Amino acid sequence: MAFVNERISAEDVERYRIGAANSRADIDQGAGLYWTIDRERNVHLRWVRARTTAPAENEFLLCWQGALLRMVLLRIPSRLRDGTRATRWTFLGFEDVMPPDGARTFQVHRELILGDLKAALTCYREFGLLSKARRHLAIFEF
Repeated sequence: MAFVNERISAEDVERYRIGAANSRADIDQGAGLYWTIDRERNVHLRWVRARTTAPAENEFLLCWQGALLRMVLLRIPSRLRDGTRATRWTFLGFEDVMPPDGARTFQVHRELILGDLKAALTCYREFGLLSKARRHLAIFEF
């Protein structure tokens, strides 16, 4: 199965403990009602917020096989000559949010996690389920 952009159902809020994740990550309970998910891989990505001090810096929660990580990415949108929208992503870092030990998981599985992050961001396009772009190119600088 591939990543898809969805609104999080009430059942999935319970199944994936979204409320607990929001509390642990200090996120408003109403934030992140949409996600990019691959149920087969047990990976989902939720946009949380743009940082107020640097709006191009975006925070995401990445749940990767049970480990919950706050991912910080620099997001630079643009439009190519042919009208295709593009987003340049630069990985700035992560924080461990919820057990199991996300920092260790990240160290051991760094390439797999970043590969899944790239796949999720490619599907996410410019803003997940709310994206309007018909054509989109994700460019990764990590």
